[in-house]
Amino acid sequence: MRLSELMCSRRNREAVRRGLFLLNDEMLLTDSSSFFGAFAMSDQKIKKIIVGLMGGLKSVYTMKKFGAFILHTFIMWSMYFLMTWLMCFALPETSSLKPIDGLFLLVIGSLGMAAPVQGGIGAFHWLVSLGLTLYGIPREKGLVYATLNHESQTLLLIILGSIAFILVFLKKKKTYLAPESKTI
Repeated sequence: MRLSELMCSRRNREAVRRGLFLLNDEMLLTDSSSFFGAFAMSDQKIKKIIVGLMGGLKSVYTMKKFGAFILHTFIMWSMYFLMTWLMCFALPETSSLKPIDGLFLLVIGSLGMAAPVQGGIGAFHWLVSLGLTLYGIPREKGLVYATLNHESQTLLLIILGSIAFILVFLKKKKTYLAPESKTI
C-alpha cells in the first residue's frame, strides 16, 4: 500500500500527521517521539511515583499479619492461575495447553488488566488472543477464550464482592445495635 493510498481517508491523514500508519487495523509506530510525547513526565513526577511505590512496598513488611498477607496473596494468585488454566479445557482449540501455558496466559492477562482501562476490557482480550496465536490458535478462537475467561472472573468477583459487602454491612449493623456496657 502506497503512502498516497493511506492519505486518502481522513482518519489515516490524521494518523500520518501524528507519525502513525494504520495498516490492516494494526498500528505501526514510525516516530515514537510523537506517540510517547503525550506520556512524558518530569523528573519530579517520576521521583514521586518511585517514592510512593517504595512506601507501599515498605508498608507490606511492617504490617501486623505479614504471614497471613503472604498466604492469602499466594492463595489468591493460585486460584487465578487455576481458573485461567482450567478455562483452557472449555474450548477444543485450547484444551491441549499445559499448565505453563496457563501461567503465560495469566501473566499476559494480568498485563491487560493493569492497562489503564476500566476492568481491562479490550486490553485483556487483545493480549490474551494475541498470546494464544503463539500457540497456533486462531485469533477468533483466542478472543472466544479471552471473553470466557474474563467474564467468568468478572462474574466471580461480582458475586463474591456482593457477598462480602453484605457480610460487612451486617457485621457493622450488629456492632451498632449491640447494647453498650454501662460503666459507673
